[in-house]
Amino acid sequence: MRLLLGVLVGLVVGTGCLGALATAGDTTDPTIPKMKVTLGVDGLTDVAGPSLLTVVVTAPAALRGSVAVVLESTTVRRDIELAAGTSKTVRIVIPAGIPEFPVTLFDGDSVVSTTKVAARQLNDGELVAVLPGATASVAEVPRQVALAPGLGNAQITSVDADVVALGSSALAQFDVIVATSADVNTSPQITAMFAAWVARGGTLVFLDPSTTRTARFPAELRPEAIVLVGAIGRTGLNGVHDDLARISALVRGAVEQRAAAGRRLTYVADLYDAFVPADLADVVHPNDGGYAKMAAAWFRALHPVLCALGAGAAACPPATTAPTVTIPTSTLPTSTLPTGTAPAATLPTGDPAGPPTVTIGGQG
Repeated sequence: MRLLLGVLVGLVVGTGCLGALATAGDTTDPTIPKMKVTLGVDGLTDVAGPSLLTVVVTAPAALRGSVAVVLESTTVRRDIELAAGTSKTVRIVIPAGIPEFPVTLFDGDSVVSTTKVAARQLNDGELVAVLPGATASVAEVPRQVALAPGLGNAQITSVDADVVALGSSALAQFDVIVATSADVNTSPQITAMFAAWVARGGTLVFLDPSTTRTARFPAELRPEAIVLVGAIGRTGLNGVHDDLARISALVRGAVEQRAAAGRRLTYVADLYDAFVPADLADVVHPNDGGYAKMAAAWFRALHPVLCALGAGAAACPPATTAPTVTIPTSTLPTSTLPTGTAPAATLPTGDPAGPPTVTIGGQG
């Protein structure tokens, strides 16, 4: 997955009889029904996977008919009935591998209009869906957001509950879905569908109020990552020991606060506590003994995490002795750094649980 975001939506309609976005019907005659057709997100899709076809029919006069889509040897038909001056949206999931097909609007048995839709392949970037709860929580949702250089754009669209109700095939076209925990917790079936979508490689970004904790998310969608936060190492620079001690205490307090609030965080204190000046080869870099202490500190922190993941917590007593670490003898260059007093460090106060955005899944 090529983006981590706080982004979000739009829908563009082009005119013509060929393309992934089209308006069909005589646009100069106000008495004839109009059919607006969109495939994928703003006409862009991944032809290798299913795509969502959206057809909006506007009827100046009463209409009782259907929308028909010819997909190779199969015709998919959706009946529609509209009162005069109203419109209706029809959504159909197009299977993978069908790059072009006709869409026809009928009034009774009479053809009102036909347009041919051709998929436009998204070669660079991501297709992003924003669910209703997330849409309501932001002032404005952009249609497109540029990613890092060379990665294209995020094409963004809002998705309502009717699309979610179509099932997992309607979500398959999206690389990223932005939601709130309420969006994905409407029923056990919906929750299971999102969990399966994440398991297939999708990235689900929760955009909840800061008072929401991950414990409120459905169990299938809670983040499983465990974060180990390493202490800031000691230095031989004159005049900064007190500053480092203060910063380390602030970081440790922040981690412990968040861990108490339910975050899966562990502070690796020995990266600071166990170091003495004799562990440095110069004023910055550890010597062999210092690196061995670092390895032992990380081993003690990682052992219970990795052991529990592999064998279960009951089979993993805490590690008391780290393995012997052999580091090739080397001579590090001497560093000469200016002496002085580092500026005082401050950390922001506020919600101990940190930013409200939680990202689940993806292929890093």
